[in-house]
Amino acid sequence: MRTMTLSAMEFIRRFLQHTLPSGLMKVRYYGFMHACSGVSADKVRAAVELMQGFDVSDPVVTDAIETCTALTCPKCGGKLLYRYSVLPHQMNPPPHAKQIIKEQSRQNE
Repeated sequence: MRTMTLSAMEFIRRFLQHTLPSGLMKVRYYGFMHACSGVSADKVRAAVELMQGFDVSDPVVTDAIETCTALTCPKCGGKLLYRYSVLPHQMNPPPHAKQIIKEQSRQNE
């Protein structure tokens, strides 16, 4: 074991390298899904077929790409172009929201 003396900022930096951003969940694989597992997908498929009594088939993959129709303007019928998305946390609150927040804070006092 190695002992080190770290500054507070360096300790926090190293500690935070092991945390995930909010909203993400670490995926852990156990058993036959683990990377070091010696069991092949064919053996797993055969075991499922024996246990369940039916054939497990691979999904059919086609090379055909589905085409989408272009979005059109409901007023003039012109083609719409995608520019960017505005996520909810990027939107400005409506003008009356500030007034409502002020009123609620006054009531809580």
